[in-house]
Amino acid sequence: MDMQALREEQMEKASQIVRIDDLGFEQPTLIAGADVGFEQGGEVTRAAIAVLRYPSLELVEYQIARIETQMPYIPGFLSFREYPALLKAWGMLQHRPQLVVVDGQGIAHPRRLGVASHFGLLADVPTIGVAKSRLCGQFAL
Repeated sequence: MDMQALREEQMEKASQIVRIDDLGFEQPTLIAGADVGFEQGGEVTRAAIAVLRYPSLELVEYQIARIETQMPYIPGFLSFREYPALLKAWGMLQHRPQLVVVDGQGIAHPRRLGVASHFGLLADVPTIGVAKSRLCGQFAL
């Protein structure tokens, strides 16, 4: 595995990320949440995407995709391990949300390409990364 090539790909893709507050709509009508997990001792990657009507939060649809895990866990490169399953689940959706909240880093990543921003770029959908822990940077109010 060529780690330098992966770093360069991250930096190239990160340069394509658009950070804006105005998404071109007043309020979304469909939003989604996405998460990735692993089964069979990490051999299978599972991604779930749930689409909700907004603001009622009524479940519209959900899809779960499972694929063979293609890459080992390497800190800082988790998006390469997770995005293929997310893209498969995305392709299964009948209803496309206007915004996806992803369990994972977005731009709060050493090379500004966590799984949320990586998936959003490839799926061409606005994303917000919501991670359980801080990968880099400082938190201040």
